[in-house]
Amino acid sequence: MRRTLSILPIALLLASCGSRSRTVGDAGADVQAEPAADAAVDVAPDAADAVHDGLDAAADAGDEPVGDAVDNSDDVPEESDVLEHGECTSRSDCGGRACVRVPDEPGGYWLCEVPSRREATDCSSSDPWVDQCCHSYECIGGDNGGCFFSDWGWGFCGGAIMPHNVCVYDECTSATDCTAASPSVCLPRNIQDWPRRRCAYGTCLTSFDCTREPGGFCAPLFDYCCGWRVRGFFCIYPGACQHHSDCPGDLDGCIGDPSSGGTVCDTIACPM
Repeated sequence: MRRTLSILPIALLLASCGSRSRTVGDAGADVQAEPAADAAVDVAPDAADAVHDGLDAAADAGDEPVGDAVDNSDDVPEESDVLEHGECTSRSDCGGRACVRVPDEPGGYWLCEVPSRREATDCSSSDPWVDQCCHSYECIGGDNGGCFFSDWGWGFCGGAIMPHNVCVYDECTSATDCTAASPSVCLPRNIQDWPRRRCAYGTCLTSFDCTREPGGFCAPLFDYCCGWRVRGFFCIYPGACQHHSDCPGDLDGCIGDPSSGGTVCDTIACPM
């Protein structure tokens, strides 16, 4: 680059010694110009081309990537964001499955996506009238219907009915579809073992809503009797419960407290 640039002043000096009516590329150039001017004309384009070549090479070098490209496809919370909490920070915490923020905005709670529940392919009950469906194509009463086997561990929480197949539908596509209470969130599919989108309610949506005490954050509470079901999102404050195991009694569970927006331990009787 230094050698190329040193040629240009010499070329310009030589050009100034000849006829001033001669211009590079001028169709009306004086044909009586001195030979020195002709030489300057020949040298000047070469020097300019060399300068452009050098600039192009520098530009090309600037286009080269430095190091490996960063893959931001796995959207996970930043460690520096103290307002975000959850059960995962990356796919590695979820066995390779997605770590999903609910709701998907700053201050949301991060949850692991679980494997998709297998859809039924035949009737499960000895009494066919008990089953709502035997195949997913029979579930046409709502959006994205699927037929799933429901027993006392999943699908319903006890009672006098025997295990059977049930139709499950998407309850929502966004929080605006959840109108039974407010605030509300539309849970993605395969969160806490539920194969379709569903509405959840509570007293908060994100940790920015939990300002009654310092250190509060918004988190989902799961049903004491049916662990697969999200009861709602509530503020968790220091010293209060977040999980049922935080409560002292065998029959005590952690429930939302609408009056305070937080959580309390209380005795819960599950249906038989």
